[in-house]
Amino acid sequence: GPDGDYQAALLDRAGRRLTPRAGDRLTVTPIEPPGPALAMTVPELTVDADPATHTVGGRATPGGSLAVLANDPAGDDGFGFGQAWPEPGADGTWTADFVPSVRVRPGLSITARYRTGDGHVAVRTRVVPLLSAEHGGPNACGWTMPAGTVATELRDPAGRVKGRGEGVGAPWDGAFHTVLRDGTSPVTSATSDTVAADLGGTAAEVVLPPLDLTMDWTQQRLTGRVTPGTAPALRYPAQRCGAGLEIDGPGLRVGFSLMFGAAPPDGTLDIRVPLPIAAGQGFEIAQRTASGHRVFRQFWRNRVEAYLTTPRVTGTTNALAAVALTLRSADGAVKGTASGTADASGRFDLAVSAWHGGERVQPM
Repeated sequence: GPDGDYQAALLDRAGRRLTPRAGDRLTVTPIEPPGPALAMTVPELTVDADPATHTVGGRATPGGSLAVLANDPAGDDGFGFGQAWPEPGADGTWTADFVPSVRVRPGLSITARYRTGDGHVAVRTRVVPLLSAEHGGPNACGWTMPAGTVATELRDPAGRVKGRGEGVGAPWDGAFHTVLRDGTSPVTSATSDTVAADLGGTAAEVVLPPLDLTMDWTQQRLTGRVTPGTAPALRYPAQRCGAGLEIDGPGLRVGFSLMFGAAPPDGTLDIRVPLPIAAGQGFEIAQRTASGHRVFRQFWRNRVEAYLTTPRVTGTTNALAAVALTLRSADGAVKGTASGTADASGRFDLAVSAWHGGERVQPM
C-alpha cells in the first residue's frame, strides 16, 4: 500500500491456506522496488479461555512483549472491552488480568499480540465457542475453533428433527453460519424448539424462550411476549448471520445495546423503539441462556429496489418472510402484483405481472 503496509495469504502449491507454526521461518522479500528482506521466526503463542474459572491465559515465547484485548463480538456488552499486558514467565506461561474486568463466557473474543525482540508481531485470536440461534428464522451462527467443522440441528418440543445445517469456521477466528433446512428448504424455529450444535467438538444447546414479538413500523412500537422477569437487550444495528465472514480477519463490531428492564410477571412487552431505522436496516432482541449461549430475533425495515423499464423487483425484509408487491399506476389503480418468500438472509427477487412506464412499486 501507499504507507508500505501489505497483506498476503500463505498458500501451499495446491492453493490451500497454510497455518504458520511455532518455529517456522517467515521471509518477506520486496520485489518492486527491491529492498532488504524481512524475516522472523514464528514464536509460540497460544490463547486459552475457561468460562468455568473465568480465566484467560496461554503460552508465549519468553523474551517478547504481549498485549491482550478481549471483547464481545456478539454485541451484548455494548462498547465494553478489556485490555491486559501480561508478561510471559520463564516457563512460557501467561495469565491475563483485564482492565476493566470481563466475563469469560461463550462469545468472548480474545486477541493476543506478541511483539518479538526485533520488533515483528504475531497475532492469535480465540473466541470462546458460542451458538447464536435465531428465533423465528432458519439461521444459527456464532464461533467455533478456527477452520473447525460445525453441525447444527433444530428439534421441536417432542424431539422430532425439523432441520439440520452444517458449516466450517473461518480460518482466522472460527466465525460460522449455518442454515437449518429440511432437505433443501429452510425451516422456521419457534418458542420451545431446541437448537443443538457440535462446535468443533464443543457441544452447545439452547431451548428457544418466548420471543414472540411484532414490530409496528408505523408506530415504531414493539409488542408481544418474552420470558417473564427477563430483560432482553435491543441491539442496533442488526447484522445478518454470517454477514462478517467475507472479512479476512478479526475485527471489532461497532454498535450499541439498550436494556428496557425486566419484563412484567406475565411477560408482556410494549415498548417504543427510539431509533431512526431506515429502509434496509434493522435491530434485534437478544438474550443469553443459562449456559451462556444466545438467542436472537431480528426485525428489518422493508427495502424495495425497482428495476426501471423491467418487471424485476428485489429487496430485503425478515428472513423467510412472505412478500407481496403491488404495481400501481400514477392514479393509484392496481396494475399488477407479485408474491413470494424471502430467503434465509431476507432477500427477495420477484417479477411483477405487468409493467408500464410511470408506475410505481409499493410493498403491501
